[in-house]
Amino acid sequence: MLPFPGQTETVVQRHLAAFARRSVDELLLDYAETSVLLLPSGPLRGLGELRTFFANLIETLPDGFLEAFEVKKLEYLGEVAFLVWQAHPWVNLGVDTFLVRDHRIQLQTFASHPLSWMNRLGQTPRSLEVPGKGSFFTPQPGLEASRNGR
Repeated sequence: MLPFPGQTETVVQRHLAAFARRSVDELLLDYAETSVLLLPSGPLRGLGELRTFFANLIETLPDGFLEAFEVKKLEYLGEVAFLVWQAHPWVNLGVDTFLVRDHRIQLQTFASHPLSWMNRLGQTPRSLEVPGKGSFFTPQPGLEASRNGR
């Protein structure tokens, strides 16, 4: 299917608004069951893992984080969006890339420095962990590049 003109911008803007409202259900409307979110700790696949991630993330955001969230750059190129943001004092640099097809985020990458506001606080709550995957933000020891998509 050919990209719908402006669909990438529409989906990403809706996604950012849902995040600002702390709405996990609205965030998930932007993804498909086959969507993948690539994090420093490895990929999350499907709506179940994405729901866990966003619910835990939103639940553990420090007071003032969303008010401090500032988009520094947002570029669109066809099906791809590139977002650079910050949320001082927790995140000095955050970067997301979105691949949007059929009105859904099919693939998203996320990285930030520090890797998370939790690293700065020196704690990783269990709520930011997934069984068998560890913390959403901390790269796992011995993690090697995936060559086969798994």
